[in-house]
Amino acid sequence: MKILLIDDHAIINDGLTALLEMKPDFKVTAQLNNGPEALEYLEKNQVDLIISDYNMRGIHGSDLILGIKKLQPSVKIIILSMHDEAEIIREVMNAGADAYVLKKYAKEELFTAIEKVSNNDTHFSSDISKILLTVIDQQENKANQFTTRELEVLRLLVKEHTNKEIAQLLFISERTVEAHRKSMMIKTKTSNAFGLLQYVYSNKILK
Repeated sequence: MKILLIDDHAIINDGLTALLEMKPDFKVTAQLNNGPEALEYLEKNQVDLIISDYNMRGIHGSDLILGIKKLQPSVKIIILSMHDEAEIIREVMNAGADAYVLKKYAKEELFTAIEKVSNNDTHFSSDISKILLTVIDQQENKANQFTTRELEVLRLLVKEHTNKEIAQLLFISERTVEAHRKSMMIKTKTSNAFGLLQYVYSNKILK
């Protein structure tokens, strides 16, 4: 797996490289310290995964994510940040990031996040999941658009379960789980799991 690191602190990039390259299948192809450099690099080099800080000089945050996805739509993006503010979480979810990991949990969670996004799942640090669950509340007029089974799937998605785990917990197939996810994305006019969770968060679908 080819990995690009973007962080304006060299010590972070060096530490991540040492951690990631403990895995023989992982190769850090470049360490960059700002968004413009990253976009220039991605114009010429294909990667499988990008691990990026949220706040850097120049292009950063959602603007950087959107720029990356324009150049390489299929690349997976993990935001690695110290920020746990709800507004920032909403921003990166809406822009199309695949995971959000707090820096304080990088060593414990990064490999899990990589595995999940590689399997087209999402990942939040545990604190982020708690924030999402805390702010999400019942709103009947929005929730009524989903079936009972879709709401069951949605609750498990918010709690960071993978498609396989949801299938096991609900005694249905993974294909059925994916069908429910796609149905909810069509209903909410979102294009990925992060967008769906952003909709849930914004409209207070669950409690």
